[in-house]
Amino acid sequence: MGRPRIEGERYPGGKLKPQAANTGPAPEMTGALWQRMLQDHSKVFSDTAFATELTRLGATGQLTPREVSAGLRVAGIYGRFEYFNGLRRSAASPHYIREFVSESAGADPEANSLVVNDGDIARVFDVDDREEREREALRAFKELQSIIPHPLRASLEALCVENVHVGYQQLAAVRTALALVSDGLPDKNTGLSKKQKRARRKRIRPQLAEPTKAKPIKLNPLKAAFIAVQRKLSPHLDDEGLERAWDTLNVLKSREDFRQEKSGRGST
Repeated sequence: MGRPRIEGERYPGGKLKPQAANTGPAPEMTGALWQRMLQDHSKVFSDTAFATELTRLGATGQLTPREVSAGLRVAGIYGRFEYFNGLRRSAASPHYIREFVSESAGADPEANSLVVNDGDIARVFDVDDREEREREALRAFKELQSIIPHPLRASLEALCVENVHVGYQQLAAVRTALALVSDGLPDKNTGLSKKQKRARRKRIRPQLAEPTKAKPIKLNPLKAAFIAVQRKLSPHLDDEGLERAWDTLNVLKSREDFRQEKSGRGST
């Protein structure tokens, strides 16, 4: 007698399907375990980076990492632009506030640690630096507005800038806008948008070598003259008949040349 047959569900070929491991009942949730779980979650989600609707949608998989990154850039652009234009929002995302506060700190002369004896030079430097940052903020904002269609701006601002929950239909509009922002805004390192990068890759692709042109076939003037004469003397011959006549002439000429060469050898 062999081994006893193992009971269980099998494949059509007879192989036994793997059985799920019996781990037993789940451990009981104790009060101490529950408190530890709450503390661990509070450490993570107390960070402002996770306390926004934008990042929450990214954590739940409703937005891709690329879309979340584009949304954070949108909040930063709005924060810098609205600071320099004296605009205020009652409710704003932490990313918007971070850029808003950083610009206000950068504009403070005391915040810039400049070791310069002449105070006038330090003030001129601060003014020039502020003007440069203001021009950059305005340029980025105008570039962003040119990318986003007007019907999509309200939903995008509500989620990324004002940190407001958006519904399902608004979320679809936000995802469309974020895709446009991700493709249209230039990269900070290269200064080119993704569309421009794709266009440049197409331009710099190596060109295939041009195919070599076949050398023109040299016509035999004797054959051309023979065929022209035959067309006059024998108009009933078609092209195939003219080719056979030319081949017959070459065979007869070769035979005659061979006979003459042979007779010349015999005479010597």
